[in-house]
Amino acid sequence: SRELWEQEPFHHSAEIINRFLSLDKLEESPALHKHETLDGNHSGYEDLFWPLYQRKSRDRDLWNNPELQSPEQKERLRHFLIRVAYRGSDFCGWQRQPHNDKLPSVQEILEDWLEPLAERKKTLRVCGRTDAGVSAVGQVSRFRSAFNLTAGDVFEHLQNIPSKSVKVQQVIQVSRAFHPSFTATCRAYVYLIDCSGWDGDFDSKKLGRLNRIMQALEGKELDYIGLSYGRLKTQTSLCTLHHARACLVSVDNNTRAICIELVGNRFLRRMVRYLVEAAIRIVLVESCCSFSDDALLNLIQKKDRQLIGNPAPPNGLLFVGGRFEGM
Repeated sequence: SRELWEQEPFHHSAEIINRFLSLDKLEESPALHKHETLDGNHSGYEDLFWPLYQRKSRDRDLWNNPELQSPEQKERLRHFLIRVAYRGSDFCGWQRQPHNDKLPSVQEILEDWLEPLAERKKTLRVCGRTDAGVSAVGQVSRFRSAFNLTAGDVFEHLQNIPSKSVKVQQVIQVSRAFHPSFTATCRAYVYLIDCSGWDGDFDSKKLGRLNRIMQALEGKELDYIGLSYGRLKTQTSLCTLHHARACLVSVDNNTRAICIELVGNRFLRRMVRYLVEAAIRIVLVESCCSFSDDALLNLIQKKDRQLIGNPAPPNGLLFVGGRFEGM
């Protein structure tokens, strides 16, 4: 795996994400252009990827749901949903890490800046905790305050956050029933692999195979323990991918990339990165004669971590967003 991911063009994925995430002008920065899809089937989860392919995001109307924005009159605390983008290469991950002196966490940057408005210092909950190097375009967190604030007050305060690697895109007031983790019905990720200088090693046939082995996972509840890292911290290792596709995208008409889109009800630690590694290796290594559309499915069903190589690098991974109950 180390040899695979050190090849050109894999280690240039971060450059694509950094170009895509021009945080100072996020709405105006280039969107990803999705080339013709490989099949006409729809999973029903394509709308989660709008922030990637349409910079003037159509999901703003979806967030303004009256039921979501109905705080009870007698609540002592005000609850706010904060949607944020960040460049992962500048952080040690989402979660605070007290003993890490090299890089800050996204949580630390946001909580420290929100402290004057907060009920207490550590108040943020998040939809999908990301590892060091992983970026986000639609991360969702919840902030609580005991002050008489509006969503506009919180948004304005966050526009002056002292970091060029974080951009708060939206703040809306929500009811106390909203929780970015527990009320999330699914989460969406993409993994981008630069293929601009790939001289035909990954042609349209291989892209088609990649799409088919990914799509073979859709709608199946599978045990992904073999594609995870460390001790299991959740009640189950069973996950269902609602959407698993591969396509070709480009940024500013010059840089082409393979884009792996994933939507699932849950993801285990480093599961996406192991899944990408396994899928790419299958497509590159297996010959046309021995290739099977169920090759990745069969590998997952073996539930053996020793059959998987090193995970794909974090700098190609982008957390896109989530879908929530009542939205």
